[in-house]
Amino acid sequence: MTLKEAAGLPLVGLTAYQALFEKMKAKSGQSILIHAGAGGVESLLIQLAKMQGLTVITTASQRNHAWLYSLGADQVIDYHKSDFAEVCPPVDYVFDTLGQETLLRSFKVVKPGGKVVSVSGLPDEKFANGYGLNIIWQKLFKLSSYKIRKASQKAKADYEFLFMHPDGKQLEKLGKLVADKKLKVRLDKEFDFDDLQAACDYVATGHANGKVIIDVVG
Repeated sequence: MTLKEAAGLPLVGLTAYQALFEKMKAKSGQSILIHAGAGGVESLLIQLAKMQGLTVITTASQRNHAWLYSLGADQVIDYHKSDFAEVCPPVDYVFDTLGQETLLRSFKVVKPGGKVVSVSGLPDEKFANGYGLNIIWQKLFKLSSYKIRKASQKAKADYEFLFMHPDGKQLEKLGKLVADKKLKVRLDKEFDFDDLQAACDYVATGHANGKVIIDVVG
């Protein structure tokens, strides 16, 4: 691996890995909708999901369609032209990085018994319990995630908030996949350390395709 690939892998790689294998426990033959497929986490999740034997549907602007198909996506929805909730077939899983209305509307396409996993939605009571938070935090998370819980109940599907945790063994597996050319880390732009604010501003636009790297050596 190059140093830049190594820098771009851990956060996005572990997030994608834990979404697919810890939260979803996805199996071959199942299906997944991945929002904003051109992002760093999402593009790795597309590849991991295909390795696992899933049918992969994602959303992206037209300029990224060819690249996402090259990663293994089975269907790419142009969010500028189509409403994913109307054109996406029922899926077993949805991975969300956008939150808000996109998260709520994701329950319209998930199958009963399926699961929506989000890194941008609100933590719920189950998340608070899992992290051993006290009863006050549990109640606060329960109240704040009310709309998500209602959408989940209506769809008869589950909801999980993902907060990535470090895992050396998982990272070792991901590193080997990259080194063996089975997993691609897309690097979008590289900024010098002195341009850190410009890098943050660029990421904040939401249009980064892959990882943004900071060169601290120069």
